[in-house]
Amino acid sequence: MSGFDPEKAFGLMERWGVQNAFFPPTALKMMRAIENPRERWDLELETLACGGEPLGEETFDWAKEELGIAINEFYGQTECNLVLSNCNALMPARPGSMGRPVPGHRVAVIDGEGKEATSWGRGRGRRPEAGSGDDARVLEER
Repeated sequence: MSGFDPEKAFGLMERWGVQNAFFPPTALKMMRAIENPRERWDLELETLACGGEPLGEETFDWAKEELGIAINEFYGQTECNLVLSNCNALMPARPGSMGRPVPGHRVAVIDGEGKEATSWGRGRGRRPEAGSGDDARVLEER
């Protein structure tokens, strides 16, 4: 099995008319090395998502300039998938931002005593119970 080939990825997206795609940031960084992808391939991409590691501002900006779309970066793990996400249809994505809590999740920063922090700082994340009713309030406060 060979490694990831960015030219083949662009070719597959053109061949099958891919409109929505997910790539890990490592693959997007490899794709960034391809010059003028929209001139070489007839791409129909409407959304592009990535997660698994930080994307980086250079790759975020490359996608806007070279592909004409902003990447929806998100955070999630196998055990707790898709907790934070950007969604360009609802709010502009920013480089380095994992987005806002996905509906059904309330996300908080926990201090060293295991309590919800009242200000942003160092802490560790926790996933409160989905549907706790605080989701809308948390989004409005932030």
